[in-house]
Amino acid sequence: MTIYFKPIEVPDNSFTTGLKGVSTDAFAGYIENANDGNGFFVEWNDEIAPFPSADVINAHADKASWERVREKRNELLAETDYLALSDNTLSDEMTTYRQALRDITEGEIIYDFTTGKPTSGTLASVDVVFPTKPQ
Repeated sequence: MTIYFKPIEVPDNSFTTGLKGVSTDAFAGYIENANDGNGFFVEWNDEIAPFPSADVINAHADKASWERVREKRNELLAETDYLALSDNTLSDEMTTYRQALRDITEGEIIYDFTTGKPTSGTLASVDVVFPTKPQ
């Protein structure tokens, strides 16, 4: 096991998610009482995977965040699925709402996880705004 300090370029709230996205087996956890107030120290098993760069950690954290966006989107679509049955006619507002939910991942940033660099897309998951459900 090797002890690593959280790269400054990685937000505190993304560090664990990003590391676990790289390898749940290599991430051994935080070092107790080692937080100096400026960041976090972690134990990492280099025999399983090399410790990732800040870009790779952030890419995996954003991927996990997009998974949560998709889960929320799917929940919101499921709440109105009954309205889209063949014996119902959707209002224009509900049709627009459901299409906006389906389109929410357009522009999603796709990463090369070996470098952590984006390969396409411009929309970060933190910038997603869910549409308001019509009455």
